[in-house]
Amino acid sequence: MTDAMLYRESLSRMTPGPDWRSQTLAAMDAAAAAPVRRRTPVGPLIAAAAALALVAGGGVGVYRNLNAFRPNEYPGGVLSSAPGYTAGTGELPKITLSAAPDLGMGGFDDTMGMLVVRIPEEQRTQNPTLGNTDSLTELPVYQNRIPTEAEQLGCAETVAAALGTEIASYESNLYGQYRSFTSKCTDGTDIWLSNLNECYVLLPESLPLPGGAETLEEAAPHLWRQLAPLYPMASPKLEATTSYDFYGRASQWFFWFDDDAGKSLTDRLLDYCFGRVGDVGWHEHTGTGIYTFHLPCWPEAEGVLYPIRTAAEAEADFRAGDYLGADAPTDTAAATILSTELVYFNQPYQAYIQPVYKITYTQDYWDVSPVLEQFQRNYRDGAGVDPEVEAGVDPNLDTSAFSSVSCAYVPAVAEEYVDMLDAEFQFNN
Repeated sequence: MTDAMLYRESLSRMTPGPDWRSQTLAAMDAAAAAPVRRRTPVGPLIAAAAALALVAGGGVGVYRNLNAFRPNEYPGGVLSSAPGYTAGTGELPKITLSAAPDLGMGGFDDTMGMLVVRIPEEQRTQNPTLGNTDSLTELPVYQNRIPTEAEQLGCAETVAAALGTEIASYESNLYGQYRSFTSKCTDGTDIWLSNLNECYVLLPESLPLPGGAETLEEAAPHLWRQLAPLYPMASPKLEATTSYDFYGRASQWFFWFDDDAGKSLTDRLLDYCFGRVGDVGWHEHTGTGIYTFHLPCWPEAEGVLYPIRTAAEAEADFRAGDYLGADAPTDTAAATILSTELVYFNQPYQAYIQPVYKITYTQDYWDVSPVLEQFQRNYRDGAGVDPEVEAGVDPNLDTSAFSSVSCAYVPAVAEEYVDMLDAEFQFNN
């Protein structure tokens, strides 16, 4: 069976209910009649931040044509269907986990956290395991296979077909433990892949929004109407977390995932981590639509269940300084833990796709206000030098209203089954 046939077969099983579909189509009819305000696209997101990507269509034309198709008639949407998982046979082999070489955007010292917030709750997720981790005693681990160039090309061609375009040119390169793929489509769309578990799509122009959608809260329903037919969900839920730049301007990172309360907690976690639609930023000071997307990418092969440690054990490791993170070393014994949840490490350079505990924390002695104050001084001294910096800057910003948080990651698989590896930096390989 070809990849395209597999995609069609997997998508045919994921259809919204008739009530949900009729409501969506009615909403799209209403939205299509609304005036569309053109906006100037913001610069592309940093490629290193790309995780999982979503198929959307080529700008205005796809938005206009959505009323004409039905999801079951469409070839694309998912790169692979959920592969499931099973109990291991015999003695479980050890797996590896390496420190992430791209987690290098944290602080240079222990004076502030990685993310600027007004209140810590702005980083609260919709993760179904949040506050509910101890009901799980085992989770699947998946192998992360390095695909061939031909396999990546076939995947990109299927995504391009789902977008109504074709691959015009591409480049595939092997970087140690993973293969990178970049391509340009005939309509100007870019499709980027890392192995087959990351897919990033850049449209030639932003998806249009009806006039008046200035915030994510207002824009999200219009965006979802355009995107839902490409990855149908029975119970779509929106997650949006907020952080601020050093000028105090808000950015929200958001995605949709299928949160079916009737599923097991394990399957809900897998939907949350691998079946998400979005992972894109909304910057209120630019007020644009979105034109970059991440497509849901499931592991390729069946997973094997491994026993996992408890949240208390993971927090004890964090307190002892045994964790992965992007910040300078901090006093973990004194840290205030704000939340603990399970997520999956899905980086392409890892040999295994595996669960980890994500611990969000802060420190009483962190103070972000001096940094914000310095940026305010720089802005006042050079006002007008950069239109993008000018947008949304408040010259009277109350810098004392901000604080900061960080995230630490601790292996979730029981300690006897995990070998920790040092980060592998591969320059110009």
